[in-house]
Amino acid sequence: MLMVGGHALTITLVRHMIARIWHGWTKRADAKAYKEMLRDEISPSIAERRINGYRSAELFIRDNRELEFVTPLRLGSSVGRAVD
Repeated sequence: MLMVGGHALTITLVRHMIARIWHGWTKRADAKAYKEMLRDEISPSIAERRINGYRSAELFIRDNRELEFVTPLRLGSSVGRAVD
């Protein structure tokens, strides 16, 4: 555990990690339904597929003229690694 500014942080080291980043945009009026679809349908279906190396998925929302949904999928080293 590492203490930073009075906060305890847990750090996990991973040799190789790949992040696949997906972007989607929607109008404010559709944002709630879009978020629920990503959270309740898309993310669980990815996890249920047991993709080799799958670690996690997150959802970030950026508020501009339209709402941008950013979803990084993290995959461990068992799926390969980047090459130069």
